[in-house]
Amino acid sequence: MCIRDSINAEYGEARRWWMAQDPAKLAERAVRFYGGFQPKALNRSINARTEVVGSCQDLEKEYFRLTSDPDPALVRPPPVLRRSLKHVLRRWADGVTYLWCSSQLKAIRQDLVVQRVEDELAVDVYETNARLAIHEGDAAEYNQCQSVLKDLFAKMPDVGHPQEFAAYELLWQLSVNSSTDIIKCIKHISAGGVRMIAHPLVKHALNVASAINTDNYARFFKLYRKASSFEVSAALMSQLLPKVRKKALSRIGAAYRPGVPVGLIQEQLVFGTEEDCVTFLEEEGQKVQDSQVLLGGCLLYTSPSPRDS
Repeated sequence: MCIRDSINAEYGEARRWWMAQDPAKLAERAVRFYGGFQPKALNRSINARTEVVGSCQDLEKEYFRLTSDPDPALVRPPPVLRRSLKHVLRRWADGVTYLWCSSQLKAIRQDLVVQRVEDELAVDVYETNARLAIHEGDAAEYNQCQSVLKDLFAKMPDVGHPQEFAAYELLWQLSVNSSTDIIKCIKHISAGGVRMIAHPLVKHALNVASAINTDNYARFFKLYRKASSFEVSAALMSQLLPKVRKKALSRIGAAYRPGVPVGLIQEQLVFGTEEDCVTFLEEEGQKVQDSQVLLGGCLLYTSPSPRDS
């Protein structure tokens, strides 16, 4: 018998022994093995813990992963959590680091979870955390918050801002280029009816998706300028800029001959300064010498310097 057959035979025998055992005895054995800790799969009552009623009054609390049942003395009740959320936002406005805010918001979310709070406060906390995560490009925190928000919006469709976050989710999936999730987002928006589709943020996000799908960079950058009035949407669109600018640059190189001012590229690709535009061109492998740059066989001219005029 070869080694593989020997292993398979031993595994099959062990599996038959396991299946023949009494589930209650297996659970008891697992408890002894884990030293008193009962895995979730063997202890269905873990989801039926007694609801915690917090008594802590601290506005600030660092996040720590729970390794045992929560202590009510260390858990803050909803009224305190509401004040804590306002306190964190004030500190954020004062310039405190995102890492500190993230830890504080995760601690607030944890206190909500252990007390099974699923109301307007919970929606407000997760929405706030998601917006900050988008600003800082924190994919892990954003995805966690967005996942919970989907459940909360399904349970309480009239609470919070479901249209706003449907728009953010579409822009987010566009930035990570997930075709499957983009389609899911569009289906979700379509299922939301007129109230969803007519929302300004949703309309803007759908137009962005259309511009990217059709490689219409002129429309994309027009929408990007418009996004300045939608602060979070602008942050999400900024993640799309490098990819769209590269595609637009190849289109410009093919369309404009024999030459085009770099100032035109700066304007069309929405660069703040000509220096930023030239830096982008150099990063894309284009040579910029004196006041000229050669792009795909097309000679581009920078604006004349003051000493040349």
